[in-house]
Amino acid sequence: MANRLRQLLLVISLVGFLTSGVWVFYPETVDWADWALRGAWMHRIDVDMQEARQLRADGELDQAEVVLADLVESMDGVQIGDRRDRWWRIAMRERIAILRQAGRQDEAIACARQYHDYAPRDADNILMLGILLVQTEAHEEEGLTMLADLQRLVPEWSRVADAYAKALVARGREREAVEVGLQFLRRGSGLQPCDWVFFWDVGNSFEGNNSFRTDLEQAVEPGDYRVQVKIPPRDTPLRALRIDTPLWASVRVTDWVVKVRVGDQVFAFDKPSQMTKQSRMLEADGRALETHWLAHCNMRFEFDQPLMLDNNSYIEFEAHLETLLPPGTRELFKDAETSARLFKWLRESGRHDDVQLIRKAMGF
Repeated sequence: MANRLRQLLLVISLVGFLTSGVWVFYPETVDWADWALRGAWMHRIDVDMQEARQLRADGELDQAEVVLADLVESMDGVQIGDRRDRWWRIAMRERIAILRQAGRQDEAIACARQYHDYAPRDADNILMLGILLVQTEAHEEEGLTMLADLQRLVPEWSRVADAYAKALVARGREREAVEVGLQFLRRGSGLQPCDWVFFWDVGNSFEGNNSFRTDLEQAVEPGDYRVQVKIPPRDTPLRALRIDTPLWASVRVTDWVVKVRVGDQVFAFDKPSQMTKQSRMLEADGRALETHWLAHCNMRFEFDQPLMLDNNSYIEFEAHLETLLPPGTRELFKDAETSARLFKWLRESGRHDDVQLIRKAMGF
């Protein structure tokens, strides 16, 4: 027995010695093994996600949900911050969306609760869970409380302000919905120029390393902003630009122009080359653009001929920004009778500044 224990300890020591030796003297081997293992499970995730999305596109919602449920189960034991964390969240969000689309409300709530237990500070899931709960009579008050807490935490987030205002309006609590909109205007106005992202396509689409995140700079007149972004020189030509507004933005963009300076050449755009239903920026009246936060891609500008960049290449953007009321509150002021009643209430309460704030946001 003692001999077997000694042999076992010797084997364990030898394996540990060889492993440490490989780690110290052959780090590229360790990196390769790590890459190979990561590639194996990443391939499984990619295949399953693509299959689920195709099934959903084909209307096979139940089958798509089964694929995602199996994928989530395969990542059992995932921890916040590890390599699988991001993909677990993506798979769960897709699963919740599919269950909601299929009308399986209770199962969607159960999945959102599971997500909340895993990542209680994930605001996107808190918002989704709150929306699901207010749509279910048995959990209505819990959902309203959840949306109210989230709205107080981030009053500048247009999506939660919209969801909470709509829930209040549906229950006849119009004045509370107006207060939600006013909180958004007060807090959100100063944030609309923050965190814009400028992308440039040099032949490999809009990758993150070909981008620059910045705040717009206040110009002379109130509401006017500008920014200049330097584009580093590349061996490959510039083919297109994209401008992304902040995720929380609810803004109307007017009197805008995009200029690209390459050496002594100047290329000006006052209309996007591409605006689709998937764009976060939608065309309004005139040349105005307004954000639509349920989509992702924003303004895109394409060049007739690719441009070779030099050391003196810049993107210049100028625009006038006006903060919009979230749709949940905005709809109240589109109806003449409701609008007159709410404005009367605000005036009689002595809140003339709030009246002007709303009128400006509505473009009255």
